[in-house]
Amino acid sequence: MNSSGIKRGLAVSAVSAMAVAGLPFLASTASATTVASTLGASAVELYAPQNAAAVSTKNDGQNTTVSLLAGGGSSVSSILFQYQSTTSAGTWVDVPGGLVSRDADGVFKFDWSNPPSDLVAVQAVSNLNTTDGEVVALAPNTATTHTVELSSEGALGVFVSPYAAADDFDGTVGNDNVIGQYIGVHGTTSGATTPVTVSQVSHEGQTTTDSVNATSADADGTGAGTTGAFGAIMDIAGYVASSGSDANQLVLNAATTVGAQTNTDDAEGSTLYTQTITTVTATPESQNATAAGGQVTIKVTDQNGKPVANAQVGRFLPDGPDVDTTPDEPGTVLGYTDANGELKVTQTFNGTATYYANTTDADVYNQGTDPADTASVSIYTPRVAQVVIKARGDRTSFDLDEFVDGDEFTIQTLDQNGNAYNEDGNAADGDATEVEYRWIIDPTAAGAPTLTQDWQTDATDGGSTFTVPALVDGDLAGEFKNPDGTAAAAGDLPAGSYTLEARRPNVGLAGGLVNATPATYSVGESEITFTGGADENATVNGSFTATGKLALTGTNGAGLAGRSVPLELTAGVGGAGDTRFAPQSEQPAGVTVIDSDSATAITGADGSFSVKLTDPAVPANVTPTPENDVLTAGPATEGAADGSSLKGTNGADDTVTPTADATGAQNIHWQKAPEVSSISITMNTLDPYNAASNSDTTTPAPGVPVDLDIVVKGKDGDTDPSNDPALQDFPLNVKVSNGFLSPNAETANDAVLADGHDNEGDLWGFFKNDGTSVDTSTGDAKVAGAVVAIEKDSGFDDDGMVTLTVTVTAGGVTETQDITFDDRYMINQGESSLERAAGEPAGDVTVGENLDFNLYTHDQFGNLAGDQQARISDDSTVADFATDEDFDFTLSDFTTSGPGVTAFSDAPTTQTLIASMSPGAVVVGPTSANPVTQNRNVTVSSAPITWVAGPQPKVDPQLVVRGRGGKVDRVKANAISDAAGARATVWVHGKRVGKGVLNSDGNITFRVKDKNGNKKTRYVVKIGATTLTFADQASKRIR
Repeated sequence: MNSSGIKRGLAVSAVSAMAVAGLPFLASTASATTVASTLGASAVELYAPQNAAAVSTKNDGQNTTVSLLAGGGSSVSSILFQYQSTTSAGTWVDVPGGLVSRDADGVFKFDWSNPPSDLVAVQAVSNLNTTDGEVVALAPNTATTHTVELSSEGALGVFVSPYAAADDFDGTVGNDNVIGQYIGVHGTTSGATTPVTVSQVSHEGQTTTDSVNATSADADGTGAGTTGAFGAIMDIAGYVASSGSDANQLVLNAATTVGAQTNTDDAEGSTLYTQTITTVTATPESQNATAAGGQVTIKVTDQNGKPVANAQVGRFLPDGPDVDTTPDEPGTVLGYTDANGELKVTQTFNGTATYYANTTDADVYNQGTDPADTASVSIYTPRVAQVVIKARGDRTSFDLDEFVDGDEFTIQTLDQNGNAYNEDGNAADGDATEVEYRWIIDPTAAGAPTLTQDWQTDATDGGSTFTVPALVDGDLAGEFKNPDGTAAAAGDLPAGSYTLEARRPNVGLAGGLVNATPATYSVGESEITFTGGADENATVNGSFTATGKLALTGTNGAGLAGRSVPLELTAGVGGAGDTRFAPQSEQPAGVTVIDSDSATAITGADGSFSVKLTDPAVPANVTPTPENDVLTAGPATEGAADGSSLKGTNGADDTVTPTADATGAQNIHWQKAPEVSSISITMNTLDPYNAASNSDTTTPAPGVPVDLDIVVKGKDGDTDPSNDPALQDFPLNVKVSNGFLSPNAETANDAVLADGHDNEGDLWGFFKNDGTSVDTSTGDAKVAGAVVAIEKDSGFDDDGMVTLTVTVTAGGVTETQDITFDDRYMINQGESSLERAAGEPAGDVTVGENLDFNLYTHDQFGNLAGDQQARISDDSTVADFATDEDFDFTLSDFTTSGPGVTAFSDAPTTQTLIASMSPGAVVVGPTSANPVTQNRNVTVSSAPITWVAGPQPKVDPQLVVRGRGGKVDRVKANAISDAAGARATVWVHGKRVGKGVLNSDGNITFRVKDKNGNKKTRYVVKIGATTLTFADQASKRIR
């Protein structure tokens, strides 16, 4: 019952500001506002435990601690919590943690981990009176009594209701009780449905309501949760608030009330502030709804974003397409928000509605005053459009014994908008069967035939969701067929691949046949193993984390996620022992500590689980005592809320080979840590071309990892390090500077591939990524193993090589080794390109110039992988090319490489260069994801090259002027044809007397009236420049 800082909500500064503002709605001449003000100056009151007769370390939904919370008068500055146990024999013992100071909410609190199981009483004593505190007698601490955790500490909003009692939204006069000052209280419980009583215990008798009752509901909302969550609304009208700067504080206590079971409780202090309705959000469950309507959730929050409890919610509809101009619904009160500030309503009409929270006593919507939000729902006629198969928790692997109780698989019918749809076609009602299903079993055993079940119609009808019945050994002979159609032989269900098919048949129902996407699962017998083997060493008076896995039997058996694994610790085997499970706060995710020697763990996505143990420290003058413990795991059950054991008789008998163990056990030896003398690292490249061997015949590369075998040796007391013994089960850490670490493998066939890259035909070489640092152990074999892999790294791009450093640390000793990965030895070529070299023109290229190209090849991770051989060709009979290798070959480039291909042409044309390569490929094969080599050819083309003629140099137009005189003089100007189109003018004595343009032959004739008689006239002809010729002028005297 820990008071998490996360739940405190507002910052201390914000709370202080509101405390100064006070609660004006409760103004009074009295001043009983702080917790201290309700007590005598030196008095102490224990608020938790208070309403309890016991304490319990059962997980309350947040933790396994016990909450100790007290109030003290104004003279009290600190409180010490103490306890008595059967062992202490009447002596008060200090609770670990020492003196506790008053917090911002006016209380003294401590979260107590691992209280003694023989606890009989607790007390709180102040700094003013260390011998006489308030005592609460308790029943012995257990780990099974239900517990509760409040979430009300910190800033707690108070909603001052402005509504009159006559506002009866449900038509029943006088039952709404809407006048008051309301707080919403929340919490969690250790049970999915646990009755709880919430009381205010610091200001008793001052408020309208001193307590309210609530019952928690399944916290995860699935119906399968093991913890619950509750909310309740309490009216604290009558609370005497501050008229000055004192904080308005309140202490709430929540106590379980589970039948005859001994109660437990929790308490929290809060600082109150007045809420102002600020924001309303209206969220439809779906934009589309059937005729029954769609659910809309209206949430009301205050100025601090906190939910407002008991706020009045209404609906407004504007004027529709009718004859009047008034709103269709000016404001209808729908109800009041719950402790979460929410009200859920059903909208049964098409269109958009405005949902608002009343800030006054007026029922109608006051736009601009009442915060509001809109929600739109579209009503439609549903039909079955989808059939969906679901496994509990989206699991993909199962123990055969999980098939017995028929609660693992469901089939759901959805309509065209993806909403659950109950077609109500149950065969029992005389209608057609809504869904059919069948199993197809592909046994793991070599040569075993595939077995196909007849279509079944007995799925349990749950409306839109149908539950697939149990599948047991006896179903084989009666319902399954061999590939040739003959009946399957009687026997046990085999391990293998199980595919579930489902359909909504096209018989008697509208909409036609609808098939589900088949779902395939790995199925077999499961077992629990510990990662470190049968024995592990741990440092005495320290901590140790044991790791195990629940998985199907066989090599690389699929892990079973989300299952519950009971854990029992037997301390001191063969002698004394005080090891215990570490406190809940120190445990890995998924672990629930029940008591010092019992816990449960929920398996992760890969079926793994971990639990932390601790061997208590001893004083410095006490010699540590070695200890031997046994950690037992199992038998596993189907889940936290399902105690069905995975150790049953369905399917292949668990007692036959391969043995599926009901439990796993690990011996943990707590001893003084050996002194490490040396660490050796042996490296071996996992060759995909020689996948079953560890002969180390290839070069490390992206997709070609390196196996590490690590031996840690300990000092044996002599001066010869060569005979130091290898240490068993010795912890160590492996780190890499680049790349990542993957699970240990001795050959390429053993390598663990990444999820999504392990299907037949996938490119091989994507490995499971465990990060850059892994804690492991030398294990029973005295050798630790890990695999080093690398994928994308920009360091490859300049020369194809990246060197990373492996660092192994054990017992204060560190050893390093460098590994160079060379991408020239990549196993799968990815994207390739043949592109113009840097600095080359991007457009057309002039005939006679050279155009350089780079060939770039990448690996499957996107690294530039140069030095890959390619043969170059082109598609032109005019242009040509040259390469930097003989016989038209070249090697692909790095970023530092020069161009390896040059194209050229002596005449205009188009040209495309082509690079042809045969890199081969390594893909995931059909057997255990082992690598398989394949032939693979790759062709890549350049963008087309357009060769164009270059621009011609300008020339002399060679202008010549001739003429013949007469009454009209004819002046002829002749130039070369390249001057065609040039502008031409003719001049006499500086005056232009004619103009024109040279024709296609470069000629023009001017006719000018003679004004000089028999005298000669000098005519000057000028022509302008063209793209091919210069400007020019010439003259001629004509008589």
